[in-house]
Amino acid sequence: MFYENTQQAIDCLKAVAALYPNINELLNNYDYIRWQRKLEKSSDFEFDLIEPRVFNLLNLLSTVHIEKQYPQFYSVGTPIVANLERWLACFPELLKDVAFHGKIKNLDDTSFLSTLSELLVAEHFRLLGYKIRFEHKFSIPATGGNRDIDLTIESPTKETVHIEIYSPSMKIDDGFGRLDDSDIPFSKKVAFKMNDKFGNDEISGLSGKILLAVDTYKIDMFSVRKQILGKNNDALYSEMVNYLPQAVHGYLFFYGNINAVESFIFEKLIFKPENGSEFSDLSVDPK
Repeated sequence: MFYENTQQAIDCLKAVAALYPNINELLNNYDYIRWQRKLEKSSDFEFDLIEPRVFNLLNLLSTVHIEKQYPQFYSVGTPIVANLERWLACFPELLKDVAFHGKIKNLDDTSFLSTLSELLVAEHFRLLGYKIRFEHKFSIPATGGNRDIDLTIESPTKETVHIEIYSPSMKIDDGFGRLDDSDIPFSKKVAFKMNDKFGNDEISGLSGKILLAVDTYKIDMFSVRKQILGKNNDALYSEMVNYLPQAVHGYLFFYGNINAVESFIFEKLIFKPENGSEFSDLSVDPK
């Protein structure tokens, strides 16, 4: 056992958070009380900390604590928490952002991992000289619905691009995958995400281009096909523009490794034919 009881576990998490000033500022006593209550409801709280159903900030801090106790083992959580600390330093305004707190502290769904993807993309463009804005509001007049888009970036020449980030998690069962019709095309899965966000009609409140940024880091059938096709994989990407909603102009594909210091790796930038082949001032790959 790593922890005798839930109070000891929470005390250890507090000690880990104290090593990272921005993460420490992000958390408050209510967060720890809420976490402890959740652990106390578990039939095996230690298992839920170490082998969670959904990866979140609670078990990330627990993982770091265990790694510090056993430094001879491979570190998984420590690089991630170091990245999160750096991203919070890069965007200190998020420490006071209520919506951000709700996502980064969410223990019950994939919000935590999705938020990490947003942060690594935001840092990438900040380092390239772009101004970054989170959660820009827009509306869908046809339905009266209100939404927000993950990132809005503005280049030094005042060109604006809005970016919605998608971090799919389509894993291959039992380590095997079949390249047949039973696999739902990755492009259609992306389309479901985009139609839910943007619908198929015009939108209001976003001036400039709109991109869907797809994180291909997860092991999925798209990655399998990409590896099989090798460098001659343009068709794999190009077919996906057929599924984009009316309001969205194109895709930015990237490999987002939350464990790495250089966590953003550019893959492809592709647009609908009517939107041209590139933006005039959108630099996505510093190399």
